[in-house]
Order: sequence, then C-alpha cells, then structure tokens
Amino acid sequence: MENTLEFTQKGTRFKCKLCAKCCMLEHTFITIYDLKKIYKAAPEYIFKIVSFFSDHYEREVLAPIKDPKKQMKCSFLEDNKCVLHGIAKPLCCQRYPFTFILEETVEENGLIPPEDALKETIYFMGTEINGYIMHAKTCPGVSMDKGEEVNGEEIARKTIKNSLEHLKTKNQDLKGLLRKLQYEAKKRLEFLE
Repeated sequence: MENTLEFTQKGTRFKCKLCAKCCMLEHTFITIYDLKKIYKAAPEYIFKIVSFFSDHYEREVLAPIKDPKKQMKCSFLEDNKCVLHGIAKPLCCQRYPFTFILEETVEENGLIPPEDALKETIYFMGTEINGYIMHAKTCPGVSMDKGEEVNGEEIARKTIKNSLEHLKTKNQDLKGLLRKLQYEAKKRLEFLE
C-alpha cells in the first residue's frame, strides 16, 4: 500500500479548496459506467479519454488524457474546476481524497489504525464488509474544523461501486467501445451544429 494515505479520524471534515492537486494524479481511471455517463451528458468530452495498457492493473484501462506540458492536469480540468462536476464526474473522482480500505488489507500491510480512526461496517449483497476510511495526505481540504463532516458509509459504498465497475472493464474491448462512442458522439455533435 502506498504511503500517500493516512487514517481519517472520526469527526473529520472536508471542504474542497479547488487546488486541483487531485486532478494531477497519474491513476485516474474511468470505468465503462463513467464512459457511458460522460457520453450521454457531455459527448464533446468523450474525445478527451484514452485507452492504454496499465502496468499497475496489468490490463487495458481508460483514463483522461493528461498533458505533461500542463503538469499532468486532467483533460476535464478547466480553470481549476472539473467540467464534469455535477453532470458526469467519474466515480473515482467523486470520493477523492477519501477511500475505503478493507480491514484485512490494513492488517496485511502492517498498518495500525489509531483509536479514533473512522471505521465502517457496511452490508453489501448480504456480506458484512469492515474497513477504514483513509485519505490522501496531500489534500488541503481535509481538516477537523472546516467543511462538511465526512460520511464514512457513503465513501465505503462509492469505493466498492468504483471497484466493481472497474472489475467490469476487465476483458472488455475498451479501445473498441471508446472508438464506437467517439464515432457516435462525433455524429451527434455534427447533427447539433
């Protein structure tokens, strides 16, 4: 487990500072669910997505185009704001800077949660799932006094949904699907002109 996360304390609050640090990360992957949502809500942005082989996942993945000349900023970022916010923001971005880490994963990695760590138990498809809410150390929007209180259950559910949707992309012809949606979006946009 990367050393970029820390345990989220009970009572932690979050208020986005619009610093866009999260939009400059390397691992922002888009699921088929996200792709279809973007296609329906904002077809012009479907052209800002690429398909490539990820060494991390050892398979083909979808991601926003990132320009090294622009400090690796996400192609959906304009004026330090996500153009997809509120209409088709990808699942992984919706929960950032937080994530839900399974209790077993915490133990396997030798991590010792503090007593005040935000622990969640959720039930998913008849199974009890226990874990901890963790957050990116570098996010300036996480504090104990400003913003809305962190909803651990919501983060856990979004993390699980993102993971399940990400698994659905396995063994899919992502390049073919992306090309097809880009072709259809081009036709749609030409029709609207």
